[in-house]
Amino acid sequence: MKFYFSGIPIDLLFAQLQLSSIPDDLDLSNNELLKGIDDRCIRSVNGSRVTDEILRLVPDIPAFRSALRCIKLWAKRRAIYSNVMGFLGGVAWAMLVARVCQLYPRAAASAIVSKFFLIMYQWKWPQPVLLKPIEDGPLQVRVWNPKLYPSDKAHRMPVITPAYPSMCATHNVTMSTQTIMTQEFKRATDIVEYIMVGVKQWPELFAKHDFFQKYRYYLQVIASSDTEERQRKWSGLVESRLRQLVMKLELVENLKLAHPFIDGFSRSTVCLNDEEGLNAAHGIFPKRDKELTEEEKQKLIENNEGRVVYTTIFYIGLQIEPRAAGQTAPRKLDISWPTSEFTKLVKSWDKYDENSMGIVVQYIKSTNLPDEVFEEGEHPKTKVKKRSKSSRNRSVPNGEKPTKKLRSSTSSVDQEKSSNTSSINSEGNSTSEIQSSINNSSSSVSKPQNYPHSKLHHEINSSNSTPQNMSDSSSASYHDTHFNNQNSIAFGNATTVGKGEMGNNMNNNVKYSNMNTKNFHKENMLHDQYYNAAYPYGNHNLPYNRKYLGMIPGGKKGEIKLRLAGQHS
Repeated sequence: MKFYFSGIPIDLLFAQLQLSSIPDDLDLSNNELLKGIDDRCIRSVNGSRVTDEILRLVPDIPAFRSALRCIKLWAKRRAIYSNVMGFLGGVAWAMLVARVCQLYPRAAASAIVSKFFLIMYQWKWPQPVLLKPIEDGPLQVRVWNPKLYPSDKAHRMPVITPAYPSMCATHNVTMSTQTIMTQEFKRATDIVEYIMVGVKQWPELFAKHDFFQKYRYYLQVIASSDTEERQRKWSGLVESRLRQLVMKLELVENLKLAHPFIDGFSRSTVCLNDEEGLNAAHGIFPKRDKELTEEEKQKLIENNEGRVVYTTIFYIGLQIEPRAAGQTAPRKLDISWPTSEFTKLVKSWDKYDENSMGIVVQYIKSTNLPDEVFEEGEHPKTKVKKRSKSSRNRSVPNGEKPTKKLRSSTSSVDQEKSSNTSSINSEGNSTSEIQSSINNSSSSVSKPQNYPHSKLHHEINSSNSTPQNMSDSSSASYHDTHFNNQNSIAFGNATTVGKGEMGNNMNNNVKYSNMNTKNFHKENMLHDQYYNAAYPYGNHNLPYNRKYLGMIPGGKKGEIKLRLAGQHS
């Protein structure tokens, strides 16, 4: 049971012992008390047994407590304090600090903290952290032993509890979370070195994390339900399974790191119709001129004029592999398998109710993150406005000398080719050229017919995993999403025409970027097949003009790759 008492988070554990009564002077360190109880009760009793054993093994308890408070505060500020998300929990941090106290038995708390970061950064993982040798006991229970159990050998950062039976307190650590914690140990080590010589101050060590400014792309995992009690259980289940999603994302090609955020963002939204309810389940909350008061919300609910949708949103930062030297071809980031496997995993819960619970996995760019993830004074990333071509080619006023030497008119074509090449090369390491497609089911919220397509989610009927055309009148929809090198998103099912890759037009205001029309074949531009593919909804009122065409760098010689930036309204 988890609760807050006077603002202090409390984990209340229960264990049933084979005793007729519990005396006031009960000594839980006695291993005989473990006889006759199940594994769950053994783990619950071990929570108290481990705490008592740690205090018995540290040489200076006041210094240990002060150092531990400092380390816990640092871990929370840096967003790496969460056992369920694959980082370290309170017991693991306590054992790490206790080990440093054993290595420096007479050191003050400040010295313990300074040594802690250096030792943890240089620790030769997976060498285990032990406060005392692993001991045997009277029970036929499993004790941590990597030589005997292959699963124990797979632990990346083993920290072993000192109480019998010894267990690994850090079995949830993944490759990504280990990398993140190692980076934080390195950062803290550098800062503490400057603090010790008087160059920096202690508050700099506890600077708030930059998770929501660190990455360009994120995954949103949205758990929703219709009652507060049901949402508490459902969101807790989804949170406990997020580590499985992170581990599957680590196997995706071109994805270097999957960084889960330690907290979810919960809210309740009063929705006046089914459209608002579906939007809320996908993280798009209604914006009204005037916020409803609690009395107005309650009145709407009582009169059946509205319903409450409870949501909890979790975030995973995605770090893309840097482009290899000399690589120019577009790269693909396919996360369809991890997301579909994750949704299947959480839906297999025996208490899952498809009529009242929903799960959505969708990507979001850093520039589109909601305000709720930022504290007061923080600012999200803003979209960089690129100079238009007209401003770049602005004529020089009379009487003024140009800042750059102009080339002769005979080399204008070469000049344009050179400028296009340089613009491509300057973005050679950009992650925005990576194409991401979520091809399978990533959400399971019921959708009314003719509901407008969402910009950011990829939804198909859970009973049908086959992509459908946008023109299909059924409730399922499919979006093939591409990240391109102009920070725009292209939605549509790709259709190949001749040498070009076309996308379905989903906006009356069709727009192409990164123009290079000189290499485009005129016969393809005027082809009726392209016209029909570009305007599948029958709106042929727009003028067809070469300025709407553009190229994506990296295609084979002679191939034209088009991208479409827009969406059907």
